[in-house]
Amino acid sequence: MEHILVATDGSEKADRAVNLAVDMASGLSASVTALCVRPPRPGYAVEVEGLDRPYRQGLEHAREAASDANVPFSEEERMGEPAEEIVKAADDLDADLVVVGLTGKKGISRLMMGSVAEKVVKESPVPVTVAK
Repeated sequence: MEHILVATDGSEKADRAVNLAVDMASGLSASVTALCVRPPRPGYAVEVEGLDRPYRQGLEHAREAASDANVPFSEEERMGEPAEEIVKAADDLDADLVVVGLTGKKGISRLMMGSVAEKVVKESPVPVTVAK
């Protein structure tokens, strides 16, 4: 295993996924790419201060974690439906493993929105690890 892709949105669960990906990469002498996928916001052509802050913080956390562990690191930002973009990135970037956080959505929220992690597990061309 040479390349781990980890998705981050700046949430606590995503930070756990980042930490797990970096720990795994360190033990395997692999590199990590942190992927931030911003959902499209109709009517907003530019970054909106406040709305995009968590995404930037997620990438910063990943950058710092990889640096602290001396793990080769890159980052990528995309806009679109998160699960779809994570699956595309795994293929585009030749990832050997994808690590995602579990959002913990339940009930109606999960039925209405679906689970990003679940979609990635089902559609990914490579193995997926889900961090709780």
